[in-house]
This record gives sequence, C-alpha cells and structure tokens, in this order.
Amino acid sequence: MNKGQIEEDKMAEDMPVPKKRRVSLSAPKSRFVYKSEEEMDAIKKGFVPPNTEKNTKWAQKCFIEWLNERNSRQHQDELKCPVDILEKADPDDINQWFPLFIAEARRADGLQYPPRTLHQLLAGILRYMRSVNPECPNFLDKKDYHFHAIEKTCETVFRELHKNGVGVDVSHTAVVTAEEETLLWERGILNVSSPQGLLRAVFYYVGKVCCLRGGEEQRNLKRSQFTRIHSPDMYKYVENGSKNRSGGVAQLNLENKVIAIHAIKDNEPRCLVFLLDLYFSKWPEAMIDKDVFYLRPKPKAPASPDHPWFDCVPIGKNKLASMMKEMSTEAGFDKVKTNHSLRATGATAMFNAGLPEKIIQKNTGHRSLEALRKYERVSLEQEMETSRILTTLGDLGSNEFGKIKSEADNKENQPSNSVPSFSKCSIGQLSINFN
Repeated sequence: MNKGQIEEDKMAEDMPVPKKRRVSLSAPKSRFVYKSEEEMDAIKKGFVPPNTEKNTKWAQKCFIEWLNERNSRQHQDELKCPVDILEKADPDDINQWFPLFIAEARRADGLQYPPRTLHQLLAGILRYMRSVNPECPNFLDKKDYHFHAIEKTCETVFRELHKNGVGVDVSHTAVVTAEEETLLWERGILNVSSPQGLLRAVFYYVGKVCCLRGGEEQRNLKRSQFTRIHSPDMYKYVENGSKNRSGGVAQLNLENKVIAIHAIKDNEPRCLVFLLDLYFSKWPEAMIDKDVFYLRPKPKAPASPDHPWFDCVPIGKNKLASMMKEMSTEAGFDKVKTNHSLRATGATAMFNAGLPEKIIQKNTGHRSLEALRKYERVSLEQEMETSRILTTLGDLGSNEFGKIKSEADNKENQPSNSVPSFSKCSIGQLSINFN
C-alpha cells in the first residue's frame, strides 16, 4: 500500500459518520382539532350551569310525583292528566293541568311552597320541556293570552301565600363578624404556624377579599389567576369565569373581574399578600408548574423549614365545600357559616366602611346594583340607633312639641307680601330721593 493510500484511509477514519435521516410515520400535526359526534352533540346542547341543571331535574321530578299521585286518586269522574304532557307540550293540556299543579303543589313535608319557589318550579319545568321538545310554547309569557289561566292562578295563589306569611321571612347568608374573625385567630383555627392553619387562612381571606361564591369558585381557582407584582407590592387576581360572567355570546364585550390585592404590612398576618407569599413558598417543587390552587396540607409542619408543607394532591371538592362550616363549628359560633358567608362578609365590610358602590361592585363582580344591595346588611349598632331615634321621637314632651309648633306659627304669622324698601339711591352724579 503506497503512502497516498494510507493517508486517504486515515482521513476517512477521522471523518464523522453521517447521521441517518429519521423517517416519521406519524401524520403531520394539524392546525385544527377533531371533534367526535358525541362531543359535538354535547356542545350543541349548550352550556347549562350545574345548579340550573339540578334545579331542572328537581322541578321535573316534583311535577311527575304530583301527576302520579293525582292520577292514582279513586275518582272515576275525574279526568286523568296525560302522562306525556311534558313531552308533548300541548298548549291546551298545559293550560288545563298546570293551574291545578300550581294550586296543589306541596313540599315533601306537606307545607306550602313560597311564591318564589313555585315560580322556580314552573321555570324548571319549562326548561325540561324545551330540552325534549324545542317547540314547547312559553307558558310563562304574560303576553300570550292562551295561557291566561296560568297567569291568573299564579297571581291568586301568590297573593294568598303572601297574605298568610308564606315566604315573607327571607333568610340571608350569615356574615362573619369582626369578633368572630378575631376568635378564629385566637383559637388557632387560622394561623401561619401549621399547614392546615395556613391553608384555612388563605381560604378565608381569598374568599373574603375576592368575594368568591361558595365552594365551586374556590375549587375552580388556579394559581395562574394570581399574578405577583412588586411595584407596588401586590397581587392581581383575574377571574376566569363565574355565575354572572360565564362568557357566552352575549358577554363578548364583558370584562372579567380584576381585583388589586395590595400588601398591608401593618395588618400581617391577616394581609392576603403575606399569606399568599407564605403559602406558595411552602409548595412542593413538583407542583409549582401545576395550575391548581389548593393542595392537601400535611398533618404537621416538617422539622426542616426547607421541606414543603403540602402534598402533591389537590384538595377534593367536598372538602372545600365544608371548609367554613368546619371552621365555624370548631370556633363555637352561634350560627354555622358557609363558604358563601365569605362573599357576604366582604361585601358587608365594604358597605359598612362607606366605600362607593362602584368600588364594591368591582370587587364583588355584580352586574346590577339591585343584586349588589342585597348584600348590604344592617348592623346591630345601626338597628339599635334606629330604635333609639324612633323611641326618642315618640317620647317628646308637650313642651318640645309646643316649641316646634310655636316656631311654625311664628313663620306663618309673618306677612308673606312684605318687601324691603329703600329711600335713596345714587347713579353716578345723579341722586334720587323717595319720600
């Protein structure tokens, strides 16, 4: 082998081996997604809130139970209500039998339904009928005179119920008073020294500051909804969706609720910015990139401060739903609180502080002032002051009433046509005298 051949072989050994071209047998990634027929059927049914769906099933069940009981009565001369009345949606059958249902419907314990509940029953029945028969007429339309009997029956029954005091006592969600909130801290139910205490503190103040509804909105929270901002020192909370901001076609131009949560150093450990910073610092590293919010707390704080306080498991829906009930029971409150109490507490605190309704509405997310004002609670102090004022007015002595009356008489005795008079005026060098 000559010298040139040896050099060529050596160069060939030093050259890198060319990589083989990979052949992919998978289809190229599509720009569009595929939806099955079952998925499209579910989409075309439209979005129905879980509570609305539950209410619809309750209304349909109540009507069927009434229908079966009425048809089972031993009266041969009475007509039988058609068993398929809800599916056929015949206007004549609806106008004949629905007034009877309104007048005869009762609760499971035999007591009468309040007017509002009866109307909810009818609305739920209408939703069910339209889900099985889109051509079902709107028998709640007051302008449709074909269903005049239903409207008149509702008017008569509702007035009678109101006169008898059925449904007049409306119970509002109980709020957490300042004394009760302090008690939660004093008894260690809320604290920053244990995993469970920290979790409860975050749950409490997130619900109160962000005015969240019940356990569902708490359960749907994601960490990505809270953005940390350092100048100024705050978190920005952006609501993804709620009861009155579900994001349908009619709400394309409706902005999501945004709340600025500023740090209040003087209020630690009740400051929500302080609580969120501490809470997120105790997360396991494996969950930092997971878009969840509430993690299951460990039984006790680890000995090492670097170890996480929470497991890599989100808290279940049922556990979150009973959070405030458990806390209020452990604290020994007179009234058991619910998760919705936090929303009512936040709104009431802002009302009592005299904040403008525009700011309160921004935090609660209400779309109407009428709905917002239902959360304006009258405090015990306000009720006592009202009673004091009214009692004082009722006990005014005759001298005070006489004083008020004499002042009014003096005003009446003054001549109404008296006008001020003058005797002389000057305009430049011209003087005018009146005698």
